[in-house]
Amino acid sequence: MRCQTLLTIATITALAACARRDAPDTAADSAIAAATSAQPTAKTPHVRAIELGRAVDTVTNRITGGVVSSYQASDTIYVSLRTEYAPEGTSLNVRLMHGKTTVDSVDLKSGTPNAEGLAVVATHFTARTKGWATGSYRLEVLLNGVSQGLSDFEVRK
Repeated sequence: MRCQTLLTIATITALAACARRDAPDTAADSAIAAATSAQPTAKTPHVRAIELGRAVDTVTNRITGGVVSSYQASDTIYVSLRTEYAPEGTSLNVRLMHGKTTVDSVDLKSGTPNAEGLAVVATHFTARTKGWATGSYRLEVLLNGVSQGLSDFEVRK
């Protein structure tokens, strides 16, 4: 009788073990998913937005009067950059290119990020005495030497 009881318990245990192997372990899956989602995601510093305009708000560093994609030869070109997860003082470089030639560049430092990790910084490019040459221009922004994006615009007569 004792052997039969032990054999019955062993059989039930073996069947239960086999059944668990084939069935998905939702409790374990849930625990893994919870642990994975609780881990912080990498907050890589980057430039979130590049805006060009004819004026900038000196308090917020945001473009005022609307974003533009064409200028007159005598216009000042204003640039507003929104950074995300960039510590204050992170190196930014803004290059202004006409064709393949860099006609001007400005080095900046990122501003103090808010609670969400966002900061806004602005700069501008002033037309030379003769004005900007007409044609296609490209603005490139680098953060710590890594390109963050391009913005194309035109200069017209």
